Amino acid sequence: MRPFPTAACLVAALVLPSQPAPAAEPETRVLLEDARWRVTENRYPPGSESPLHTHRWPRTVHVVEGGVLELVGEDGAAVTVEIAAGQTLARAPETHRVRNPGPNTVRVLETEARPTASLPSYAFIGGRWFDGERFVERTLYSVDGQFTDQRPAVVDEIVELAGRWIVPPFGDAHAHHFDSPPLWPRVDAMYLAEGIFYGVSMNNFVSGKRQVAALAARPDTVDVAWADLGLTATLGHPIMVYETLARRLYEFDRTTVEYARDPKALGDGYVVLDDADDVVEQWPRILASRPDLLKIYLLYSEEHAERRDRTGTYGDRGLDPGLVPQIVERAHASGLRVAAHVETVADFRLAVASGVDVIAHLPGYSPDPGVPFERYRITPEDARAAAAAGTVVVPTPLGSAAQRYGESDPEFLERVHALHRDSLTALAGAGVALAIGTDSYLTTASRDAFRLHELGLFSNLELLRMWSVTTPALAFPDRKIGRLEPGFEASFLALEADPLADFAAVRSIAYRFKQGRPVPAPDLGEGGSR
Repeated sequence: MRPFPTAACLVAALVLPSQPAPAAEPETRVLLEDARWRVTENRYPPGSESPLHTHRWPRTVHVVEGGVLELVGEDGAAVTVEIAAGQTLARAPETHRVRNPGPNTVRVLETEARPTASLPSYAFIGGRWFDGERFVERTLYSVDGQFTDQRPAVVDEIVELAGRWIVPPFGDAHAHHFDSPPLWPRVDAMYLAEGIFYGVSMNNFVSGKRQVAALAARPDTVDVAWADLGLTATLGHPIMVYETLARRLYEFDRTTVEYARDPKALGDGYVVLDDADDVVEQWPRILASRPDLLKIYLLYSEEHAERRDRTGTYGDRGLDPGLVPQIVERAHASGLRVAAHVETVADFRLAVASGVDVIAHLPGYSPDPGVPFERYRITPEDARAAAAAGTVVVPTPLGSAAQRYGESDPEFLERVHALHRDSLTALAGAGVALAIGTDSYLTTASRDAFRLHELGLFSNLELLRMWSVTTPALAFPDRKIGRLEPGFEASFLALEADPLADFAAVRSIAYRFKQGRPVPAPDLGEGGSR
């Protein structure tokens, strides 16, 4: 943590720019999304306006609550339509923004039919398919992008799997590098090469997401779930990370609290919530970018009152613990899950008790050498509470501590690893669901999967389930992925060897198939670009 270099900076920290109250924004809830359909519930409060967006496929619009909407095209031309409850409309592909100029909330259900009917049908023979427990020899088919065990009338292509081991594609439950358009080709190729088809962006620039969205979410790219704005307190983590990045500075030791005087990432990388009024006022802004989940920051919440009043440090605090239950309740009411950054076991307990869905790190992810390790260690009681609540934990075992202390203090780093082993043992013993994520730039969850393997706490079967079943489900809980069964998306990896016998076999990918289509092995090329 850095002291203020001048008294002027002290004044800057105490008088930060206010956040203007945004206009009402539409709310979108995804009810179903798979290879064939996307069904959303869209709610337009009076005065709300959506961003410019594209509907790539024909769709139906069923009106639940009627009113007046204004459809504004790319050229600015507007068409006003009056729709009544119970009415169903057919719409062609289009690009527009939607305004509600009327006095009533309008609510519609939109069903987009994706063009999968023209996909070739495939027969996959000679493979050994993972059923969640073991590998079983069977034949499966891909029809319209979904698995079936019934042979279709026409098989366009037979794929001989030659005894290979077939597993669901892998996921990365904690990443931050998907929102950079220049880096996207490299990141995408890196993920596909390692068989990672699903990622979670745990806080990102909304502006970057909007640029990347046109490149992502295709059958031949990694699919990303976006958390968008980080929810934190004044001078809390990760404000200075995003303010530094917004200035295109990548040397974080140059970060200064003066950046808070002239915020460039406020409303793009993070939002500040210091009290209940802020939560109410900023909630439309939080929903405006249509995130897939929310990310909140809890840092030493047991010391929040003291840290909140500090004037000489930054990045050492998070949300007021009293706000967390209402934030989670609001998010769930909006159909959004909540992930929490935690530092101490008190943060972990607060998150679990408040109904947080995902814990994004183990406590002690980046421990303070001056703090007793008992304040970071998860107890069996803590683990049982998380299991009872259905909380998913993403350990990120090779996170900040490894980066900070790896070379400078290897003895301390080993103490951190021992702490993590204790906490993971408690979590595993209670049956807490664990997902795999990296939380490091330009690396993937593969590194963390192998770190968990090195710890020797989990069998190869448990690790395979974490990476190919639990993690994809965390990323996209409403999609039928993570299982090789009829009705699920036809996506898989064919491995040259048995990962239950040797976990390193997950690296021996011979064939990739995603949403009913073969995926060519990416050419990483010089510098990792496709």
